Amino acid sequence: MGFIEGPVMLTNTWNVPRVADAVIDWSIERNKSMGVDTWGISPVVTETSDQFLNDARGRHVNREHVFHAIDSAAGGAVAEGAVGGGTGMICYDFKGGIGTASRKLPDKLGGYTVGILTQTNFGWRPQLTSDGVPVGRELAQYKPLRRKSETPPEAQRPLDGGSVIVVIATDAPCSHRILNRLAMRAQNGLARTGSHTGNTSGDFVIAFSTTRRKKHYADALTYTAEQVIEQGDLINYLFWSVVEATEEAVLNSLFKADTMIGRDERVVPGLPIQETVDVMKKYGHTEVHLP
Repeated sequence: MGFIEGPVMLTNTWNVPRVADAVIDWSIERNKSMGVDTWGISPVVTETSDQFLNDARGRHVNREHVFHAIDSAAGGAVAEGAVGGGTGMICYDFKGGIGTASRKLPDKLGGYTVGILTQTNFGWRPQLTSDGVPVGRELAQYKPLRRKSETPPEAQRPLDGGSVIVVIATDAPCSHRILNRLAMRAQNGLARTGSHTGNTSGDFVIAFSTTRRKKHYADALTYTAEQVIEQGDLINYLFWSVVEATEEAVLNSLFKADTMIGRDERVVPGLPIQETVDVMKKYGHTEVHLP
């Protein structure tokens, strides 16, 4: 129908049905009319696989986790790295997870904001690129220093494509068509970090506008909606914002995640900050601003 009816949930693969079920529970507990004299919610639940680090068979996400996630949602700074659905995710063979970034257009172009949130779980280390710098190739042999007593056995991940979720939110008045065009541009941002969209890579994007709202029950036969014009500077700046913010959100997911020891003592290193800064400077970036 072109409208999102509730929260967008991010989780891991085998917990999708449980999260969707809990979203329905949360919704009907807060709306006594739902399912009685009006229709029910259609849950939007996204996933990437964390089975390398996580005990996926345990399916540890439950109803209480979902209720807490929805009820505690708030404005302000967004937690990034190994949090929420991103806890067990791996990006470019470093610890990945949740990343976010945004762009605000100048007042002469409406002052609109484009916000991006990513759940990163894709890529091979040699591909990782930051602002055009081949960070992954330079850090190809990096391993975190550990005490001998803490050295677990090496575990090899399969070289498949992995997956990534990109959520685009904007207050620009966008039609379904324009949102679809914005969503396609997210792939350009992923590519700028090194992604080639691998064979099994589940790269998908959800885009929505916070200004396009519809009454639950229409009180007229038609309605009037404002819409971005698909020509000139504004539409191109929206595209540019999606590309830049998607790229930055992926990198933030890496910069905010620490080394993790998962199931069977498997280790995935966090992106080494100082080493990354040194690589950036080596390629001529004299000022490196960390997220």
